[in-house]
Order: sequence, then structure tokens, then C-alpha cells
Amino acid sequence: MPATNQFQKKYSERDGSSCYIDPDALQQAKTPGYQHKLAALSHVHFKVPASERSQYLDVGCGSGGFTRDALLEHVRPCRRIVAVDRSETLIKYAQEHASHPDISYELADIEVGDPQPLLAKYGAFSRVYSFLALQCVRDLKAAYRNMFHLLEDGGECAIVSLTGSTITDVMYQLSNMEQWRDYVPDPRELYSERFLFCQPVVQEKVISSEKDAVLAAGLELVSCSVYDSMWTLPDIDAWMGMRSPYFLPLDYYQVHAQIIKLFIL
Repeated sequence: MPATNQFQKKYSERDGSSCYIDPDALQQAKTPGYQHKLAALSHVHFKVPASERSQYLDVGCGSGGFTRDALLEHVRPCRRIVAVDRSETLIKYAQEHASHPDISYELADIEVGDPQPLLAKYGAFSRVYSFLALQCVRDLKAAYRNMFHLLEDGGECAIVSLTGSTITDVMYQLSNMEQWRDYVPDPRELYSERFLFCQPVVQEKVISSEKDAVLAAGLELVSCSVYDSMWTLPDIDAWMGMRSPYFLPLDYYQVHAQIIKLFIL
């Protein structure tokens, strides 16, 4: 079977979601990921205080670990968190491994899905949270528009997203090499159009793009900041474990790992 077909088949088996990460592999990024998200959240100050009647929406909850183990306690008091993801694999994993009486996991796509089923089942939300998920949304305006419809009057959002990363820069460079392009996906097809590859992040442009998308959805941009964040993992293999096994044939893995090291170290 041609290599390109192998790649396409492997991704199609991941229920059609871009930016797919195996739920078990997320454990490698648990510590730095939680720290990064909570640090960002510590700078957010909501206008409306939390209450026992409030319910919150977590968009792009992934495997559910952060929602249950960190976010829930941070946002209390609240009635519940409804955590959604467009990956059926991840939602099933969350329901099995990250269940909690105050969390409901639902399969929903904030970009192309219809918000009405969530509204009909749960009603409007006081807040929408999203952590490191919207970089995989192609149409940011559509995603924000759906968030607008899901919020109650006076509702608020707290969004943390990536604008670029070392590992995606490496993927981009490999995808343009003849010997790797059949095995390494072009990350431009997996990430949002505003995601940056091998170029500097210009704060003014990022904020301007964010503001345009927010205003187009009927929301108001209260504040937006751009900053660098360093994730420390045990070793290169930990980084590789988060990505490579899901698009590379096994016999290419070791060679790919060596190239990753040359780019990063």
C-alpha cells in the first residue's frame, strides 16, 4: 500500500479529527500542560462571580483529565461543567477515565456543529473555557459564533490557544522533505490558518486577528495577551510519544527521532 494511503488511513481511523493525540499519550504532557493552563487561568478575572447555579462549558476537553483534576476545583462553586470534544475516541476515554458527578462529557464540534442540542439539553452557559484546542479550529469566527449562542446574556469566555510551537515547526520542515513528505503530514492542513510555522510571532497581528474573529461573532474582546511558554518533558522520546507513533510506520520511527533531535537540540 502506498505510504500516503497508509497515512490517510491511520488518520481516518482517528474519527476524522485533526490535531489528533492518543489519550494515553496525553499523560506525557500532563504536568507541563496543567501548569501552563492554570498559570494562564490565574490571570483571568471574570466580571460575574461564580455561583452554585452557574454551569460552564469546557471546549476541547480532550481526555478529560484537566477538566476533572484541575479545572473543576478551580472554578467552583458551580452547578456543573459540560465538557465537549469533537473526537469520539477522546470523549469515550474521558467518560471512562475522568468521570465525575459534576461533569458531563458530550461529543460536539464547536466549529461546524449545531449548538442547539447542547442548549436544549443543558440550557445556556455562564462561562465558556477552552484550553489549547482552538489552534485546531480552521474557522475561528464560526467557533466563536457558536460560543456566543451557547452563552447566557452577560456570559464570559476564557480562551488559551497556541500560535506556534517547536514541534510543529519540525513537522512542517519534515513534511517539505522529499524522503518524509509521504509519512509526515503537512501541519498546515491540521492546524488553523492563523497558526504560525517557522516564523516569528508578532503580537500585534495575533491580537488583531483574534479581535476580528471575536467581534464578527458578536462577542467583545475584553483582553488578549501573547506570551512565550516552555514545556519541560523528561526527554525527546516523551515528545515523540505524543505525536510520531500515530502517523509514522514503525520502521521510520527511530530515524525520525534522530532528525527531530537534530532540529531541536
